[in-house]
Amino acid sequence: HDGIRQVAVSDIYYIESDKHYVNIYASKGLYRSRETISEIEERLKAGTIARCHASYLVNMDYVSKIKGSVVELENGISVPISRRYRVSLINAFTSYLGGLH
Repeated sequence: HDGIRQVAVSDIYYIESDKHYVNIYASKGLYRSRETISEIEERLKAGTIARCHASYLVNMDYVSKIKGSVVELENGISVPISRRYRVSLINAFTSYLGGLH
């Protein structure tokens, strides 16, 4: 643990739940935070971050396409989509593309 860092939402590619922590994958590296993915989702609700899986949030700014059970990001990273979140993710992405975010 090397202190508290501020990470801009615009730098975040995706967020992954890891037991009692979350891993935040960002353009400037990997950050870990001791909180739940639901806590982060609630805090970032009004932004461009959307839930795609029980263990993952994804930043719509980096989504290149949604295909099958995967979200493909512009940087080549693939993040899983669960059946539970598929429809809400597609709706969120459609709204994002339409400028309704």
